[in-house]
Amino acid sequence: MEIGERLTIERKKTGLNQTMFAEKLGLKLTAYKNYEKDTRKIPVPVLIALVDVYGTDIHWLLTGEKWLEREKNVESLRAVVQGVLLFLEKHDLELPAEKMADLIVVLYRKFTHDSDVSLNEMNDMVRLAM
Repeated sequence: MEIGERLTIERKKTGLNQTMFAEKLGLKLTAYKNYEKDTRKIPVPVLIALVDVYGTDIHWLLTGEKWLEREKNVESLRAVVQGVLLFLEKHDLELPAEKMADLIVVLYRKFTHDSDVSLNEMNDMVRLAM
């Protein structure tokens, strides 16, 4: 989904047509239509107006990712990295940086999909990475 499609979703949430939505932002209708069609990039002052007037989540508008999802992903990644480091320390093991990075990627994908990684799974994956 492109930015213009997400902008359309934001507008439709307000129940306004393009003309009314554009007017509240101080835009000409043709300029606004071009943003929804992705034929023109949305300038920063318009992004600021979207936040001020409609409370738009700009991170979502630009990336398609909800802010809370992003924060959840950061927390998940932090948990995986800490888990790997603690496991290696507890078992007095070392991994080369590249193998540790690969292990973290695999565990992160599993953790974000299953929400849990058992001690046995961690052990198996570390042993495979070595």
